[in-house]
Amino acid sequence: MALLHLLIVFAQTVPQRDFSLSDIPVAIISVLLMAVVIGVSTFIWDQQDQERRRARDGGQLTLPRPAPIVSAPEPVMQRNLIPDPAPEPPPHPQRITAAERRHTLVVGSEGDGKTQTQIAFLVGDIRRGEQVVWASTNLALFHSRDQQTDLRPLAHLFEYTSERREIMAVLLWAAAEVDRRMLSYRADTPHGDPVIIYVDELGGLYRDFGETLVRTMRMIAEQGRKVDVFLFLVAHNTLKESTGLDLALKALFKTRLLGNVDQATWTAMVGPGIKLRGVPDGQGFWHQPDKRGTVFPVTIHRPSAQDIARIAITRPRNRPSILDAAQPYREELATEKLVAAKPGLPVPPVWEPSELHLQVQELVQTAMPEIIRIMTVEGLSLPKAQELTQTSNRALARRLGLGSNGGVAAVRIGTAIKEWEIEGSVRLFDVPDLSANDRDVQVEHLTPAA
Repeated sequence: MALLHLLIVFAQTVPQRDFSLSDIPVAIISVLLMAVVIGVSTFIWDQQDQERRRARDGGQLTLPRPAPIVSAPEPVMQRNLIPDPAPEPPPHPQRITAAERRHTLVVGSEGDGKTQTQIAFLVGDIRRGEQVVWASTNLALFHSRDQQTDLRPLAHLFEYTSERREIMAVLLWAAAEVDRRMLSYRADTPHGDPVIIYVDELGGLYRDFGETLVRTMRMIAEQGRKVDVFLFLVAHNTLKESTGLDLALKALFKTRLLGNVDQATWTAMVGPGIKLRGVPDGQGFWHQPDKRGTVFPVTIHRPSAQDIARIAITRPRNRPSILDAAQPYREELATEKLVAAKPGLPVPPVWEPSELHLQVQELVQTAMPEIIRIMTVEGLSLPKAQELTQTSNRALARRLGLGSNGGVAAVRIGTAIKEWEIEGSVRLFDVPDLSANDRDVQVEHLTPAA
């Protein structure tokens, strides 16, 4: 700025006269001289500035930092499209204690490996020294075909029963044990070792004991986790009509393993937002959903013969027998004194069709003459006749207001019809699929049994 001011003063002092060609060289020389002066001045200024920085930084020369690059703000829609980081998978349920996995529910179809999965968890609990009762009407101990993992060397380390009334008695004892341990829990004193009750074929027990079983399971599931009394249930599905497991009771099971299940069971255990997945049969492969509905694949590894042999040399702990403690409840069930002894646990009533069964029956009986006509006169199959008369599972669900698009509602209708066939010996569609040669002969036998 001082140099520019000096040039302006110099220009003002130069006498004004007309510009001629002889002044061009003088002008060029003046411009070059000015450029040299400016360059030298700039160089001197930079050197002085570097000296000041070197003195300030302790003798080391630091280059000036580049200005930060400020990017334009990301559009809101683009930011929302970035996926959230995937949650960490839960710990493998086979490797954690019963207190960590809490109540467990295993649901799968035949051949998914439910028995071997129970054995894998049971052996792990025995290895950790926990008290185990295996209550199953299909105990693998009793048949060589089921002994893929031979548990007979461990028979002295756990208790087992296959009698239905005794299984129910064990559950009643567990509910009473939860009440007893809650006194120690409230006093903050030791309440006893963990107890895990493995219950297989839940559907069969529900058919025998009904609401008694449901209330007992609810008592254990709600309070048992606080006093280390845990359930390990195994079933083919979790429909309330088949097992008594309603939505509130299912939510109490922290660890859930799903195999090849129906759509209704998948939706009830995982949620409607995740597509139904199948698994290889008999491979010990399961889906484990977490609280958010995220599904993780889990493989259950069967214990080897060497594992069994190592655990078999363990000395059993001196603990009271659960089966002996459950005998009073078994006697009450046998003599039908449960109502007097346990007012809150009534004896299960005889099975009766629900309102849904009766509604389905009424719609089917109304359409049965037309179904018979379509099959005998037009020669169509029973599924086609059901479709034309709106008596298929999906159509019945829609007509009864259970669902507009089938799916879970259709499965519910199919389950109700199958349940009535098993429990009530009623066949709603007792119509054979006749061939053309047999229609005239067998038409008189096409009356429904329902």
